[in-house]
Amino acid sequence: MINVNGFIEKAEAIDQYVDSEIDLFISGISLEDRCPQGWNILKEKGIEVKNKIIFYFTEVIKGSQQQGIQDAEEYFDNLFDMQPTDHKLYANIYDEISGLMEFEKCLNDIFQEFEDKKVVIDFSIMIKPYLFILLKYLQDIKNIEKIFFLYTEPASYHKSRAKIISKDGDYFTKGSTKTGEIPSYSGSKNLTKKTALIVLLGFEGQRTVEVVRAVEPDITIPINGFPAYRPEFKDISIISNEELLREPEIFKNLDYAPANDPFETKNVLEKIYSKYSNHYNIATAPLGTKPMALGSCLFALQHADCRIIYPYPMEYNLKASKGWGATWVYIVTILKGKNGI
Repeated sequence: MINVNGFIEKAEAIDQYVDSEIDLFISGISLEDRCPQGWNILKEKGIEVKNKIIFYFTEVIKGSQQQGIQDAEEYFDNLFDMQPTDHKLYANIYDEISGLMEFEKCLNDIFQEFEDKKVVIDFSIMIKPYLFILLKYLQDIKNIEKIFFLYTEPASYHKSRAKIISKDGDYFTKGSTKTGEIPSYSGSKNLTKKTALIVLLGFEGQRTVEVVRAVEPDITIPINGFPAYRPEFKDISIISNEELLREPEIFKNLDYAPANDPFETKNVLEKIYSKYSNHYNIATAPLGTKPMALGSCLFALQHADCRIIYPYPMEYNLKASKGWGATWVYIVTILKGKNGI
């Protein structure tokens, strides 16, 4: 039995919960302005980082050159203050399994023993499948009990509200999607039960519809991010998912969870699970904010019978947001057979 618990704080308070040094910092490169903010906060607090593992996504390197950055690798080296002892993992955004294998090799080279290591993961720009399988690996294989997650909100997005209403193109992704289970989150299926799909709503309503069509659930339960980072974001999400929500049987199930709070998202999922799991196989689709996705991941770790469904796109928008807002730290405890924090 796994018990997952935790709490949220402003990232500026992180030095109240970690010592003056941490063993490992994990992040990835991105063209989004908020990319280095988690790392910058650790520096500002004077927290020593013994080891860094940064995912150098090949697609971002190519995209940087198209944006006029001549030496993209040097640019990101400077952004994260990379030292000779730090570790750059060259990975494909669309191949999280190969990325995890490279991460495992790197981690084993750095640490002979991993017990009680202090780990900080900045997942602000991390592709969701990477976030899910990294956490699963650290929990299942490395038996880590506490992780500090950093997340920086975007100040705004590059796409306007008017274009959302007109359904003019995609938001964070491009091209058709292939819906499937995130590796290691296949859950279990009781053939005597129906299927309940919980969808964490985002700004891309077409991806939501594709997930629902692929799963063909007996009941669909949408969750919108509220309160949102900014008041208009909750409305954009509703407008974007109009095709789904115009179905009365779906709209009546609409629920809410704070866009920046994975623990409250997990609590909402727990309530739904308690209500439906006796008669339904539960699946979740994390299409909302990354903190909400983290909440669904923590929920799935505690309920191994639940599936995580994800619509894999043909292409990600490498610069979907601009600027940055508040940065949060989520202190997550994962204990086996115990009572959490």
